[in-house]
Amino acid sequence: MPRPLPRNAIRALRVSATATAAGLLALGTPAPGQAAEAAPSLEFTHGLGDKPVEAKPYGTYSGPVHVHARNTGSQELKDFTVTIDATALKGQMKLSASPACVEKQQLLFTCDGEKLNEGRPLAPGGLLRAPGVDVMSLADARPGFTGEVRVFGEAGGVLLGETTFKAAVADMGPLIDRDDSSDTRTKPGATLRPAIGFTHFSPRPLKGVHIGIRLSQGLSYAEEFSNCEYGDRDDYGVGARCYVETPVEPGGSYDLDRLSLKVGDTALHESWHLHVNETAEGYEYLKLTDVHRGTGRKLRLVPRAAGPGVLDEEDSSEASDRVTVANAMDYEAVGATVHGKAGQVVKAELGIRNNGPATIRNWMGEPGDGATSSIAVVIPPGTTAVKAPDGCTPVGASGARRYTCSQDLEDSYFEAKELTPFVFELRIDTPGDLAPGSIKASRPYEDDDVRNNTAAITVTFDGKPAGTAEGSTAGSGPGALLRYAAAAGVALAASATLFAVVRRRKAH
Repeated sequence: MPRPLPRNAIRALRVSATATAAGLLALGTPAPGQAAEAAPSLEFTHGLGDKPVEAKPYGTYSGPVHVHARNTGSQELKDFTVTIDATALKGQMKLSASPACVEKQQLLFTCDGEKLNEGRPLAPGGLLRAPGVDVMSLADARPGFTGEVRVFGEAGGVLLGETTFKAAVADMGPLIDRDDSSDTRTKPGATLRPAIGFTHFSPRPLKGVHIGIRLSQGLSYAEEFSNCEYGDRDDYGVGARCYVETPVEPGGSYDLDRLSLKVGDTALHESWHLHVNETAEGYEYLKLTDVHRGTGRKLRLVPRAAGPGVLDEEDSSEASDRVTVANAMDYEAVGATVHGKAGQVVKAELGIRNNGPATIRNWMGEPGDGATSSIAVVIPPGTTAVKAPDGCTPVGASGARRYTCSQDLEDSYFEAKELTPFVFELRIDTPGDLAPGSIKASRPYEDDDVRNNTAAITVTFDGKPAGTAEGSTAGSGPGALLRYAAAAGVALAASATLFAVVRRRKAH
């Protein structure tokens, strides 16, 4: 059994322990109840998880990866850096970052931490909105390639924290990268031969591609290929759907062989659009009717040895062109002269005629979307419009003197020699006040003869009261007789006035 320590030894041990505790406190060891200071650190997040950001082969970047970092230490961070190491993407992608970041070597960026934090140290618990990182695949990138980007913070050579995310060259399939057409100007009867090609940005080989082509009404196919089906697209023009059965290799570039289009005699403002797809899905947008198969040679793909071309930053899913044709058009307003009796309702058959030779579009886009012309009708004084045609809206309250009218909402094109009628029913109220009204048509873009853009609306009367108004039965009795007498008096007062009766010009 051990012998107990003497009292003086126990006292000495207690003094020594007290001194040791005091020394530890002096060195910074927290006393009971006091939290230890957390070491400097950054907790990085980016929100992508294991999903890679897709780098696309366009002329713009695919969109930033937002990397954030929170100061989880107990002291503010000064003089620290954030490094973006994307060297694993070399030869496949390029990268951009915040202006606070400098590319020290290819794909290795160093960012000033305080500049990222608007020039201030990062307080404990503060969130650093670290650099937005953009990636874009290079022209010769390997579709399907995936690489890792490392983002980390340092202060005085000490690692504060890090994160990684993946970047992959996107599987985009066939994308148009050759289209030499740009706002073509031509004349009726010309042949267009657009040079169109694509690159298959995918690691998957294809047995062939599906091609959809749609033309506006003034264009047609100079030849019809036997591996294509052709049809009408209502009044939008014509369309074709083709399948070119040719092996398409990953990353391979191909051009269409000798596609040619014909410019028609009625063409003016035209357009064409061509899509290349892996599958036939999406053909429904063509909405073809009266479909037939071509009987000519086959449409072919020609491998392009030069490799990928230039991709459109806005849309590489299609090739297209606006075609302006040096053709004439004449927009004519058609007036009317009608006659009747006081109180009678008469029909003024007005209209707008396209004298050609060009067919013109009624609308900028879909029917009803931005009219290409304006039509204004002024009701003749002395009459009231009791019924206006569809497409005409009064300017002002009921019984308005002015109307604005539009072309047919169901019709995209105004054909050469076509007439759009506007029939107004006018009641002759005050024969003595009769004066011509007008219909005026204007196109802000072109019209080869503006002299016929305005036509008169003339109403004459025969000096006799109306026995029966059109569409109703005239009243009888003393009240009606007084009205007849008043109308006859007005008619006599105006009997010296002579009006010509001109028949309305009919549509050709």
